[in-house]
Amino acid sequence: MRNMISNDWHRLWRDAVSLLIAFAVLPAVGCGDGLGGEIAVTGKVTFGGKPVDAGIIFFSADKSGAGFRAPMQKDGSYQLTLLHVKPGDTFKIFFTPREISPGEPAKVDGSGIPIPAEPQIPSKYFDAEASGLTAKIAEIAPQTLDFVLSE
Repeated sequence: MRNMISNDWHRLWRDAVSLLIAFAVLPAVGCGDGLGGEIAVTGKVTFGGKPVDAGIIFFSADKSGAGFRAPMQKDGSYQLTLLHVKPGDTFKIFFTPREISPGEPAKVDGSGIPIPAEPQIPSKYFDAEASGLTAKIAEIAPQTLDFVLSE
């Protein structure tokens, strides 16, 4: 009887140690890292030689449809982080139009309804398909992606 209990205890101990080793080693080995990496992206956007200093730039992943966005800065720059990216992934680029900044007086029509601010860029850039702008990730490393917009 004592020998039977000893064998059961030995088997239980062996299985527990095996599981602990498996859980310790598997994350280090990974399963092909199917999620991809994280990339910091910075850049500048210009139109007509001037910085696009308002609105939001969007990166839409071709494969997954995941979206990433960043506000445009006064000097036309932006910065964002793309998640779960692999080399070769491509993104469609588009923008939202400029909005009235806090503190900027809103223009109103005759009935008092605010009139949206004039966009700084042509409306084709507000659509992911129509903009024609794309970005392809070459490697999992910080990227600088500048965009020069035209009519």
